[in-house]
Amino acid sequence: MNNSVTTQVSRTEVIKTATMSDGMERISREHMVLKHLSKTACVAEIYGYLQDDNHAELTIEHMPGESMKTWLQLTDTWDATMLSWDDAKERIGQYIDLEMTLLSNGIMYRDLNLEHVIFTDTGARIIDLEASVVGTVHDDVWRLDTTQSDRGTWETMALEEFRRPALLTERTATYRAAVIAHLALSGELPFVRRPRKHDTWRATHEPAISDTFKKPIKTIFASALAREPSRRHKSPESFLAALTNAYA
Repeated sequence: MNNSVTTQVSRTEVIKTATMSDGMERISREHMVLKHLSKTACVAEIYGYLQDDNHAELTIEHMPGESMKTWLQLTDTWDATMLSWDDAKERIGQYIDLEMTLLSNGIMYRDLNLEHVIFTDTGARIIDLEASVVGTVHDDVWRLDTTQSDRGTWETMALEEFRRPALLTERTATYRAAVIAHLALSGELPFVRRPRKHDTWRATHEPAISDTFKKPIKTIFASALAREPSRRHKSPESFLAALTNAYA
């Protein structure tokens, strides 16, 4: 675990501080992403930012609500409460709306810890954007070079996110969205989970779609979770449309 950033949380605000170069870089990156997304309703408001040669401090809004982890009652072994489509579809839709907002603003969100998606009265919002990759509104590819870390919540990361150099597209976000939807609707991950980040099982096996789904649903998940990005739905939005149609 990287402890180069210290976080203090109160009822109204979150203060992140760092004195080491790695932590200062992470805080600087998050500040940049928050500024980039400041006109959207999906991120916290910036209350203050200070940085010099030896110290960085970012103060942001504390967003009350229910995290995705709490909603799914996620365990340490990544088992969750199985929900019906009727019970899950609103929040799955809110989460995918969030993903599409980020993508349409040139942000590829990485390292999706389920504690970082917060369901509020106005929809899904997101916190902790340090690992995000910034592009432009017109980008359809986000590049990861050999200097960028592959650390992260590997259960929600697509295989291409572990490669260096790597090219990520909206289909990378499709994979992430499908993992979340599969977890919500079946209570389990769509692959055999290994106790390590670099998951060799997924590299050599097709996804393990739950047998609780009917065949049309399994087909949709198989496409969205394909190892080869070109076989996936082109975006989280198109994946959700297919899933909604299949449940209709």
